[in-house]
Parts: sequence; structure tokens; C-alpha cells
Amino acid sequence: MLGSLVCRAGRGTGRVGFCLSFPATLGAVADALAHVDSRLGDMCVGPDLRGDVAIALGEVLNNVAEHACAGLAGARVTLRGGLSGQELWVEICDPGRPFPGGGLPAGQAVDLSLPVDALPEGGFGWFLIRSLTSGLEYRRQNGLNRLTLRFAP
Repeated sequence: MLGSLVCRAGRGTGRVGFCLSFPATLGAVADALAHVDSRLGDMCVGPDLRGDVAIALGEVLNNVAEHACAGLAGARVTLRGGLSGQELWVEICDPGRPFPGGGLPAGQAVDLSLPVDALPEGGFGWFLIRSLTSGLEYRRQNGLNRLTLRFAP
């Protein structure tokens, strides 16, 4: 389902990584997450950090498929990642709609003391993403969204 899958591992650059391209669909997102987890294992990334990456990346990629690229026939996501020193980075690039206001959502914590029927239906994802990452960078460039997630060990 990934289609046009390209994997690279580099030596001597301080980066060992991966690059893949896949359709902006929920089914392809699941396959991409499994592939990234496998590659992170090959890169000797520990299970705790791999779990954080899987959760944060799953939230972002599902948002891309469900919101940014919804209704855009043939839209593809490019995913690159690697190690730079002790930091793991993952860049997501997609042709979808930009974030409202041109920036990332704040990701505020939701008040969980409210009665269950008063809790919001959404709004948990960006708080979770921000909690699991050590840095986020977003830019819109040449009609593409580029989001970089950074993870410190």
C-alpha cells in the first residue's frame, strides 16, 4: 500500500535515516507507521522512544489524511527521518490545506474534571504531540506543508 517506497540509510553524514512516500489515506498511514517502527528498530532506537514516535506520528499522519488532504485525489505524503547526534527527527511533507492561521495548533490540555458528556470530542491530539516531542517546526513552502518533529532520548 505504501507505493513508491524508497528507503535510504546514510553513513558518514551523522544521519542514518529513511524516506518513504505513500498515499494520504488512513490505510497507508497504518502501513507507514509499521515501516517507520521497523526502520527505527534497525537504527537501534529504543522501545520507549519508538513508542513516543509512533503515537505522535500517528496523530499527525491521521490528521493529514483526515483533514489536510481530505478530498484531494492522488495526494501523497513524504516522510523522512533520521538521527542527528542524539536527536531523532521526522519530517512530514504533504500537499494538503495549510494550518488555519498559518501556524500549529496550541495543543492546550483538556480539563478532564468535567463530566464525560461535557468533554470535547477532539482537541487531545496536539497536546499529546507537544508532550511527546522535544521540538516542532512548521512551514508552508511551495504549496506544501512541512512539519518536523524532534525527539530527544
